Amino acid sequence: MDSELKIIFEALEWRFDGRQLLKPEDLSIVLGQKLGTVYNQISAKKFPIKVLKPNGHPRCRLIDVAKFLNGNG
Repeated sequence: MDSELKIIFEALEWRFDGRQLLKPEDLSIVLGQKLGTVYNQISAKKFPIKVLKPNGHPRCRLIDVAKFLNGNG
C-alpha cells in the first residue's frame, strides 16, 4: 500500500470507528453527494466503487473507497 493510500485509508478508518464496510449514508458524507444520489447510482449499477450486498444491504469496503479517493479505484 503506497503512503498516500495508507493515509487516506487510516483517516477513513478513524472517521468511521474502524468499520470496514461503509453504508450509503457514510458514502454520501465521504463523496459529498446527496444520499438519494448514492442510492440511485447503486440501483442503476453506476456507482463508481464496487458495491457488496451482505444480507441485501449495499455496502462498500473501506479499502475500495480509499482506492477510489486516491485515484486508483
